Amino acid sequence: MIPREDAAPANTTDKRVGQDRKASKSQANEVLDHATAESTPMDRSASTSSTSSNASAEDSEIFGHIDQGGGGMETYTAFKGASKNPPITVDSLAELDMPRIINNPKLRHDVNFDRELHFRPNLDGAKGKEKIKAADQYWKALELEVHLINKARRALNGTDDLKTINYWKGIMKKSRRRLRKVFEVVRDILKTLVPDADQSKIEDRLDVDLLFQQIDNGMCDLVELASWLATVIKKHCAPMRDNSVDEMQKAITEGALKDDQTILVNGLRLLLLLLENMKLDVANHQIRAMRPLLIADTITFQQRYNAHRISIGKLDKEESRAWLEREHRRYRREVLDATPLDSLTHALLWDLIFADSTTTLKPTFYLDIDRLRTLRLELHSSICLRIVLDLFHELCDRVKPSSEADATLTTRVDDIVGAQGLWLDSYQNIAVELVRIIQQVEVSDPSDVPEHERIENAERRLLEDLPTSSDSFNQLGHETMEQLLPRAITSIDAHYSLSAADLQEALVPPLPLPTAPTTGLGYGAILTPALPAPTPVDADTDLIRRFTHIVVLHWQVWSDLVYLAPQEEEHENDVEHEKRNARSRRASSRSGSVEGSGRDRSPSPAGFVECGHHLIPSSVTAARSEGAGLVGSSDALDELLSLDGDVDGPDSPEVGKDASGM
Repeated sequence: MIPREDAAPANTTDKRVGQDRKASKSQANEVLDHATAESTPMDRSASTSSTSSNASAEDSEIFGHIDQGGGGMETYTAFKGASKNPPITVDSLAELDMPRIINNPKLRHDVNFDRELHFRPNLDGAKGKEKIKAADQYWKALELEVHLINKARRALNGTDDLKTINYWKGIMKKSRRRLRKVFEVVRDILKTLVPDADQSKIEDRLDVDLLFQQIDNGMCDLVELASWLATVIKKHCAPMRDNSVDEMQKAITEGALKDDQTILVNGLRLLLLLLENMKLDVANHQIRAMRPLLIADTITFQQRYNAHRISIGKLDKEESRAWLEREHRRYRREVLDATPLDSLTHALLWDLIFADSTTTLKPTFYLDIDRLRTLRLELHSSICLRIVLDLFHELCDRVKPSSEADATLTTRVDDIVGAQGLWLDSYQNIAVELVRIIQQVEVSDPSDVPEHERIENAERRLLEDLPTSSDSFNQLGHETMEQLLPRAITSIDAHYSLSAADLQEALVPPLPLPTAPTTGLGYGAILTPALPAPTPVDADTDLIRRFTHIVVLHWQVWSDLVYLAPQEEEHENDVEHEKRNARSRRASSRSGSVEGSGRDRSPSPAGFVECGHHLIPSSVTAARSEGAGLVGSSDALDELLSLDGDVDGPDSPEVGKDASGM
């Protein structure tokens, strides 16, 4: 694809030659009985009769052009199998839009536990690898499309034969499916990032039909288009993205001038990545701006949202209420004056210590599954480490281990089991490390028992003691329960009456101070006060802090809704009644003339809050008069509750968490 008609003639020889081409020939012979590379389009069309039964005539034609261009079976597979849509689309970024953020229950819950909650691309785990692989396939297929478009355009410019013209027009038509989508996605995403006044300019300049007419006629000036895109994007992106904009512009310009589809497609890839990052920047800025309001309205929003889920049968409150009733009766046999909250604390902590998975948790904990899974892992790892250390001291029967030896063993065992806490899977490695450190401790008085026997004995003991069903785990679990439960109840009682905002202030550690600059501008010394040394935090204290936050917030949401509600009471039992209420609230708010409504419904600047590149209506972000009824009472939630069918919020957006993420 060349920048304009009067540009220097492009080198029609593809850059990819040599070993890739040699390899592709052998692969081609296995699939297709293809004509020579110098055959004319008509000859090649005739040769398709010898194509194998599992390859169509169209496949034969495309593979022939891939083979001539130096591609192979991998490129052909990408061209045929890769998605027709880019890896980044308006739909894939939809969860970054403000209405989705406002109505995302998991995000609105998670923001209470993390001061730096933010969106990031989700490329973790097996699904992340699949996304990366699919994206690579897509861009490889797009690279071939650009190659075929260039080849078809040059062939059309050099012939007057009607049959040849029809042939190459067919090739060009089949080779523009992905490229057209790229331009459409760029246009649509860019429109979401600019003010309304600039929408028409984006629409006119990125007129995809016009662009492809220019491409067909060799008149598409990609150099000028890249320059225009860079100007528009720099006007609306954060300054830290300027280098990425320059890199994108350079790649598209170089690819167009050199007629190199690899460089050009890389520039388009950088363009979409840049637009994704801009959307992330806007969404994260909006989360930071909305954080105080989202946290302050946590209880109201969740109660109303979950009451609706109960009313339409999405959540079984009777199961959770019956569970707490059983636990309360059981715990009151031990503590006569125990409150329902004490019983919930006891039952939840017991479950975290003695149960193997989060499947035993009741439906009301659905927003805290990840945090509770982390606490369970830490508790189990703490107990398993005590089992290993007790075995270490038992097997060191000649010399008493020092605290330094305990610390060394702890560090090495932590490295072996990893962050996932794979204790049983790693018992053999733990046994070897255990015996090795025992030998170091007994260096002055070594044992006569052979090393392999000591390792086998350690393995046997670890297999017996590490499972949660073992007597050793059960004993240490009870000791842990007796140690942590009184502290947890005391901490919960101390924070029980705090608001959601005060809970975060009291229980979520502040963010670390930014690193002070080491150099200054100009002359003279700059006095930089020394940062205080971090205060060591006891592991149990930190665990109790996070556990308290989960339980108190959970109780404030669910106590009146489920646990303490009379059994015969139904919350918003009539779904249609709830829908009618929501519609009525919206109709009332639209009138704008209700006396004493407390909301400013006018579209004046005072009725909006500037948030990133978007104007967020104050009815979504601002409190009602006297600070009552925040986001949970907004029209956005009314719309959510008035929807027919499934009103569940979207899946949790992928968020990045600093420190423990708790």
